[in-house]
Amino acid sequence: MQGMTLLELLITLVIATLMTTLALPSLIGLVRDSRATAAINSIVGQVQFTRSAAITTRRPVTLCPGRAPACGKRDTWHLGSFAFTDQNKNGRMDGPDQIVKEFGPAAEGGKFTWRSFRNKKSLSINASGLTNWQNGSFLYCPTNGDERYARQAILNAQGRVRYARDRDGDGVREDAQGQAIRCN
Repeated sequence: MQGMTLLELLITLVIATLMTTLALPSLIGLVRDSRATAAINSIVGQVQFTRSAAITTRRPVTLCPGRAPACGKRDTWHLGSFAFTDQNKNGRMDGPDQIVKEFGPAAEGGKFTWRSFRNKKSLSINASGLTNWQNGSFLYCPTNGDERYARQAILNAQGRVRYARDRDGDGVREDAQGQAIRCN
C-alpha cells in the first residue's frame, strides 16, 4: 500500500507551520514596503503630470491639495488633489483658471505632507517646467506611524524629483539634510 502514516502527516504539518510562521513577518514587511512605495509614487506621478501639463499648455499650472475649486491645508494631500491652470500665478483657482485634472484620495492610507521653500501649501509650475522657486518635499507617513515605511520625494526648483534613501542602513530613510525621516 502507498500512502502516509498519521505520524508522517503530523510532522509535515508541523514543518509547514514553522516555515509559515518564520516567513510571515518578512512577507508583512514586504507588503508594507510596497504600499509605501506605491503611495509616494502616486504623488510623484501627480507632480510629473502637473509639470507636463504646464509645459504642453505653455501656461502655469498649480497642483493643490483638496477638492476643486478650493485648495485644502498642506497636510491633506492624501485626501485628494487637483491641478489647474493658474493664469495670474497666485496659487488659487480664480478668474479664467481651469481644472486640468483631479486626483482621488491615496489608496494606501497614510498621510502626505508638503513642505517647501516659500511656505506654500500648493505647488506651482511655470510654462517652462520650473517650479515657482518652490523646492521642497512630499512626506508620506503610514497610518501606524512606523518610520521604516515613511517615504519622501524631494523636489528641486527645476521640477525634478529624487527619493530619500536609507544611507546609514538603520532601516529609516534620511531627508535632504541627512536627518532621519520622522512621522510625528
